[in-house]
Amino acid sequence: MSVQRPTKYSNGSFHVNAAKIRRRGEPCHLCGLHIDPTLGDYHPGRFTIDHLQPGAMGGHPRSADNLRPAHRYCNEKRGTRDAREYRAAVTAEAQLADIVNPNGYDPDAAQAHLER
Repeated sequence: MSVQRPTKYSNGSFHVNAAKIRRRGEPCHLCGLHIDPTLGDYHPGRFTIDHLQPGAMGGHPRSADNLRPAHRYCNEKRGTRDAREYRAAVTAEAQLADIVNPNGYDPDAAQAHLER
């Protein structure tokens, strides 16, 4: 008889915490842009839950303190990198893509970049 190892979904707390975070309507913690709750499952800008400290790095998979809202694109692109490291890379990428204009950050241009 094999022993089943618990997963992040096994006791339901992950889904409960994810639903609470979704209802709050917070922006993506990685790029700072709004997350459209109406986007379908396969859209890169859809809502996902990101773990501040990935499970691969010892983070708790169900703890509300370790869960943050993120776009699917940002979450997948970040992988297991540290969130600060990812944000620095996104900022550098945004500057290279001319998302940051001479007058400051342009959220409309950044949102358009995310939707490409």
